[in-house]
Amino acid sequence: MNNMEYEETKEKFKSFFIQNGCEILEENDDKLVFKYLAEGFSFSFQVDRENIEAYNNVNSSYKVNHPTDCSIMNDNYREVLIDFTTYRDTLDERSEIFFGDKENIYIRIGRASNNFMIAFLLNKNLFNYSKLFTTPEDEEDQNILEFYDSPFTISIYNLSQKNEDERIKFSDNMFETCLFQLANFKNICTEIIIDWNKYYEELEVDYDYEDILEQKFDLPKVFYNKDLIRYYILGKSSAFNTHEFLAFYQILEYFFIQVSDENLYEKLSYEIKDPSFKPKDHYLAKLVRIMKGHSRKTNETEMLKNVLKKFTDYEDLKKFIEDYEEEIGEYIYTKINKIFGEEMVVNLEEGHIYGNIAKIIKIIRNALVHSSDIYGYERQERYIPFSESEEIVEKHIPLIKFLAEKVLFATSQFI
Repeated sequence: MNNMEYEETKEKFKSFFIQNGCEILEENDDKLVFKYLAEGFSFSFQVDRENIEAYNNVNSSYKVNHPTDCSIMNDNYREVLIDFTTYRDTLDERSEIFFGDKENIYIRIGRASNNFMIAFLLNKNLFNYSKLFTTPEDEEDQNILEFYDSPFTISIYNLSQKNEDERIKFSDNMFETCLFQLANFKNICTEIIIDWNKYYEELEVDYDYEDILEQKFDLPKVFYNKDLIRYYILGKSSAFNTHEFLAFYQILEYFFIQVSDENLYEKLSYEIKDPSFKPKDHYLAKLVRIMKGHSRKTNETEMLKNVLKKFTDYEDLKKFIEDYEEEIGEYIYTKINKIFGEEMVVNLEEGHIYGNIAKIIKIIRNALVHSSDIYGYERQERYIPFSESEEIVEKHIPLIKFLAEKVLFATSQFI
């Protein structure tokens, strides 16, 4: 790095921190010392030659703010910013979670790498975030890398795809899948941040840290549907039973049309493939009847039943209900129970179980969505927030979560 490049970058640092409320206390060839006055107390930090040279080196070695604002990458590495969607369970600052073997492609979740921090030294959001953790007792003239508080990131190592678009697509899928597994295994819910402006600047929450120093998991063998992952994490991180139930329901609802259409196509295909089929009125009329019958029968409860049948193994579902009732010591499915005004029971025989469960789920979903007790031609008790209604919803969340996970697993694709 020649002297002209050094001086140009040094001026960028001066300009950035002055624009963000700092003043220069000291300046020489090898060091800048800044002071910031905040809410009645001041703190200072320094930027030395090594910081400035490292900033230039990182920005020449990585694509910064690429492919999203909060990401750095090169030919075999990518790191992106993540944030917690709930503070009920988070990682502490020492935590590191790994997926995979370091000899091959692997994933790390933890505090941001040194290179990531250096790349974003002149980022206003990261500067403002770090100010939140500064106190009057902090050591004077601390180095900027000590002053900046590292956010959490997810990184992928040893990428091998030759095409950059393929590297981005692969890493996106791997990130989403690992964050899903983190939520599924450890109940720690996070999201990828693609815009620094959406990263919080104020922090007024109590952390409940997960006591993890280092934990290792196998690298995922499949990619999960990214849309479904986001519904799942929304459900897992929600503070309200209603939001949790509806987020898991949306995973099931996601496939209503697809599965319904597949059933119709299968019936039509069966008729057309019959060797006796001919493009004549008699045969064509039968196809029309099938399509009209499908249209009349296809309500949301029927579509939900079809999704459950397609993606959930009968024996697994039956065992879940038996085990869950034993766990809670209550027959909430296999004996008659009143759910929002309707008496329901689940017959565990294969020909009945899917339809019975679909109806129960739909009754709860409608109670959550509709505040009126009249919709269509049905009458149903209302769901009232912060009342006994909450207990009804809470009891049925384990079932719909189980079903949502079965859909996620069944629709995954091998890497």
